[in-house]
Amino acid sequence: MGRAARRFSARSRRERGAVSASQLLRRAAAAAASPGVRAPSLPLPGRTPNLRPRRGAARCARVAGRGLGLVAARPLAAGTTVVCEKAVAMVLDAEIDAAADGESDDGDDGDADAAGADGALLVLRLCSLVAADETTARSKLERLFPRTPAEAARLRPWRCGLPGLDRLVRTALAATPLDLAARLPHVARYNALDCHTGGERLSYPLLAENRLAGVALFARGSLFNHGDDPNVARWHVGDVCCFRTNRFVTAGEELTMAYCGSALLK
Repeated sequence: MGRAARRFSARSRRERGAVSASQLLRRAAAAAASPGVRAPSLPLPGRTPNLRPRRGAARCARVAGRGLGLVAARPLAAGTTVVCEKAVAMVLDAEIDAAADGESDDGDDGDADAAGADGALLVLRLCSLVAADETTARSKLERLFPRTPAEAARLRPWRCGLPGLDRLVRTALAATPLDLAARLPHVARYNALDCHTGGERLSYPLLAENRLAGVALFARGSLFNHGDDPNVARWHVGDVCCFRTNRFVTAGEELTMAYCGSALLK
């Protein structure tokens, strides 16, 4: 097989099952209009060239004072897609609210977010992934903090303020390998990202797609550290997220994104 044929074959394999950005948005709209309350599984927009991640654009590295992060492996022009991936696990805001129904939390007045329902549901989803395919789950979670039970043991103990949900999580963790059971609640706590389909976090559109808002974990996307002057912006569509540079980035520069809306950045 010649070089051109090999390139075509490799591209065909990458794009198998992928869609264009417009097709992705149509599928997201259909998912948002469906009656179910469950995070959708949407395809990657690999048929839109500028949303395909540039190969070798970023590498995982230890950043002084910040732990692991992503740095540019080469000079990157503005608008370069660094990562485009599906969430390892996602929970919709509607699922979080539903989990609080019928339960009360003494200190939180039934506030599902304050009670930790979002993290608890993510942990349950991660336990299900481990039970279905432990090898794949481990490979996707291996770089997310805390990376060892020893690191997890030094952190503030995890709990969910909703007693029924807390019992469900404890039961699921008891059936999970011990090293992962020690890590998963903290992995969810420290690495989850808010996901809002469409625009920036502070400009929630009054559209049906707002039903796809939630929290999610990403194998690579959750490695981006926060930056007050971020050089990476993210675009969410359901459980798919593309992380793209918003300016020129030099080789070796840390890639950062904002954990909050730009209006809150200094």
